Amino acid sequence: MHKRIHSSTASEATNTDSSLLDNTVFENSNSKTNAKSKKKTSKPDTKKQKTIETYTEMVPRENGSHSENVIKKQLDEISAKLSKVLTKDDTSFIKDIIKETVEQLKEKLLGSVLKRLEILEGTVFEQKSDIEFLKTEIQSKDAQIEKLKSEIHATVNEKNKESNKYEEIANTAEQYSRRNNLRMTGVPGDQDRQSSIAVTNQVVSLVNRYLNIPINESDIDIAHRLGKFKQGENRPVIIKFVRRQIKVDIVKNSKRFKRSGIFVNDDLTKLNAEVLASTRLKDPQNVERAWSFEGSIYVLFKGNQQAVQIKYADYKSWLEKSWPKKSYS
Repeated sequence: MHKRIHSSTASEATNTDSSLLDNTVFENSNSKTNAKSKKKTSKPDTKKQKTIETYTEMVPRENGSHSENVIKKQLDEISAKLSKVLTKDDTSFIKDIIKETVEQLKEKLLGSVLKRLEILEGTVFEQKSDIEFLKTEIQSKDAQIEKLKSEIHATVNEKNKESNKYEEIANTAEQYSRRNNLRMTGVPGDQDRQSSIAVTNQVVSLVNRYLNIPINESDIDIAHRLGKFKQGENRPVIIKFVRRQIKVDIVKNSKRFKRSGIFVNDDLTKLNAEVLASTRLKDPQNVERAWSFEGSIYVLFKGNQQAVQIKYADYKSWLEKSWPKKSYS
């Protein structure tokens, strides 16, 4: 009677212990994983916990198959959970996958970069072609500009030549209009508002007296003083003869006025007068004498026996020479 009771109690204890075993084992396993989140929870009493060996010894052999099934079931669950945990092989596999993915991304990125480089190379090539084209165009334009410059320069030179020619023609025409004129300096008897008739009478008297050339008032078209009257000075006189030959005869015999203080010169244009003054004063080391006759300018250089006529083309060189410095000593 007591044995059955004991047996029944043992069976119940076995069932209870088995339940406790199950709870204890999984409580221990769960307590390790949740230790950080349950810091305030009190630790289980180690005296009350029992190991698998303790319960195994307490369980009778006749009930061992039931306990083994329960443990096996729990181990299967643990195994299923552990199967989800990565192993070294799994890590190596993942590394291979990552490596392969990185290689694919690298190839894709490299392909994109290469494509972009091809586009850039094409753009650079097009720009280089455009630059070369522009250089060619610039060179062509430069050549055209140089050609135009040459043409303009030639045109300007031609125009200058034509202008000089026109100036020469104008100067020659003006000088020709003065072919019957003479200028006399040193003619005495100057008066304020002196009439041309009075001047004409003085000129006729001087020519007859000094040059012994018979002329009268009818041989002179007009004669008058030049410039403003100044007391004590004799203004120059310009004379226009009726006949050119009378003027020529007076000029040829003008040396007879030497001791009288009277000088006779052609009535030159402003340009011709400036050139004549330049030949007389700007190069005294080389020029012996310079004069004008019939509107033309002549220079006798030192060491030469024959005078040289100064052509219009030589005017510029004489005009560009510097005037001699004045000496105050």
